[in-house]
Amino acid sequence: MHSNRTTMHRDEVGAMIVRDVAAPRTAVWISRHDIALRWRLLDLWMIAVGVAAAVTVVVVLVYRLLWLVLGWFGAPEQYPAWNSIWSVLATFVVILVLVVLLFAGFSVRDVRRGASWVRRHANPGAVLEIRYLSDALEVATADGIVDYWYDHIEWVRVRERTVALYGQFRLRVLPRELFPPGALAFLESTVGVKVR
Repeated sequence: MHSNRTTMHRDEVGAMIVRDVAAPRTAVWISRHDIALRWRLLDLWMIAVGVAAAVTVVVVLVYRLLWLVLGWFGAPEQYPAWNSIWSVLATFVVILVLVVLLFAGFSVRDVRRGASWVRRHANPGAVLEIRYLSDALEVATADGIVDYWYDHIEWVRVRERTVALYGQFRLRVLPRELFPPGALAFLESTVGVKVR
């Protein structure tokens, strides 16, 4: 799906360079694919569990401190100590559900208008570029230039408008236009990357 916004040429050493100018919906497409994969890869779930655990610890500590302070003033029996593991576990579950709902709300917002961290480099008119080097993909955006070494790429997911790279660098989603027909075949056959 290459458009008139996309150009391809070779540099002085023969590396193929593909340059694309972001369309009005490029940030939305990238955000949708990225967020869907992050939910499936358990990234957001692990963050939610970490946040819920940290908030639970803070809540339990504040409650225990309050119980101790009230004990000094002779009224601790009105506020029972949080001694039961079930009370702590119930608190954790309630906080986890709230955090997941909060993350889901942010995800829906980002899916509708594009995540802010994606819009930084994929706003309409932004230039995105890939250099296909012999040992890496060199991705240039407004955020900077990053090399994705072929031996660090574990798999590639292709959708109609986006391509996701996953590996030791975690996850990167780019417009489909940056991957000409031969590029994905090259990644799969020469480099040994799984393309789905």
